[in-house]
Amino acid sequence: EVQRILSRVDTCLDATNMTQKFRAAGYYAPAKEHAEQFIRNLRTVIPQNFSAKYSSPCWDTDFQISMNTNTSVVDSRIGNKTFRSNSDLYKFAVNYGFLAKVTNERGTFKSSVACLPKIFQMGAAKSGTSFLYCLMTRGLGMRPGQITKELHWWERWPQTDPSLPNPKHIPQPNNIPVYLMNFAHAYESIAAGDSQFVTVDGSPNAFQDVPAYYMNEPPVNYCLLPAIIPEVLPDSKFVITLRNPVEMVYSAFLYTCNGRHMPSRTPDIFHERIMKKLNQFEDCMKNSFLDWCARNITYEVTTPELTCGDTRVAFGIYYINVRRWLSVTSPKQFLFLTTEEVTKNTNATGRRLWDFMGYPGDFKGVSASVCSSSTNSNSHRNKPVLKMRLDTREILKNFFKPYNKLLAKLLDNKKFLWEENN
Repeated sequence: EVQRILSRVDTCLDATNMTQKFRAAGYYAPAKEHAEQFIRNLRTVIPQNFSAKYSSPCWDTDFQISMNTNTSVVDSRIGNKTFRSNSDLYKFAVNYGFLAKVTNERGTFKSSVACLPKIFQMGAAKSGTSFLYCLMTRGLGMRPGQITKELHWWERWPQTDPSLPNPKHIPQPNNIPVYLMNFAHAYESIAAGDSQFVTVDGSPNAFQDVPAYYMNEPPVNYCLLPAIIPEVLPDSKFVITLRNPVEMVYSAFLYTCNGRHMPSRTPDIFHERIMKKLNQFEDCMKNSFLDWCARNITYEVTTPELTCGDTRVAFGIYYINVRRWLSVTSPKQFLFLTTEEVTKNTNATGRRLWDFMGYPGDFKGVSASVCSSSTNSNSHRNKPVLKMRLDTREILKNFFKPYNKLLAKLLDNKKFLWEENN
């Protein structure tokens, strides 16, 4: 298994032209070591085979978690393995509502089964992922197996492994139980005699982010998730939502500016930041290649840009991440949707989701009305929402056009040209 994963990493790095860059920068060996350590850590908890009794990847085991509200220490047991986690994991559980929703008054959680996600709902932020998540569960009449949509566990919550020569972030065994606790609704269904539920991880950024806390860290984990997740969860499926990148970039900018940052929420400032990013990208492309340069214009978490005015130009080059994942994962495991088709023909989208996700029984239509409030739109933020400048729109349209063509060719579907929307 380790060799298969390391081979996946090599294939992914080759497909994205990263191999030579990694070797020259000294990232290649750490990338392979991270992947090997990642799978070994996961296998201390997660079995290679799951129970056929359940529709999602679950296994029967003694699963217990105890949270000490005085010391903020989390003690857990899965099978015969015991773990102790620090206060960061306690805060994680509190922030996402686990402590209140799952544990009893003593801060204790117990289950005879543990589950992982069957469906990964990913894609571009500000592309209607919250609405689609609701559609995949409540809208189709299925009971979700999880408590929270977005945990960002795979790409943001790993803890540092100091034993590695280049210690960056990969999941450690002691923080896996807290992630498994998110699927408590699945355990409730099983206890009630219902095994036909669906477990979903709805963290959209897992598709485009690399496991690290700061984007200015060496990208040693660039191919980590595409290499690991399909290996650990071979029957997993991926629902990817992509929005016209011109609209996505501007929507993300508006969404991250509110409250005291409102003075920066103007079309002119957006234009300035876009031009700065595009100039950086153009300079980089003179001496380097697409994947590397796109990463160089991604925001850094430590800058004010994330607080207000996030210009996600790099994230709009969808071709990069689609190619990265498809280089090591079967296309049959993916369903690629556009935000525009989801909103225009919700019932047809529901039918495709039903068939792709393998839900039991016959498709009976979509109840989209139950999801009408399940959006993270700009409509509830400070109004008015100013329109993008026409010259900015034209610049972005021309910038994304060649990469949209590459994406449409890769997926053999012209809808990813977004010609109607442009």
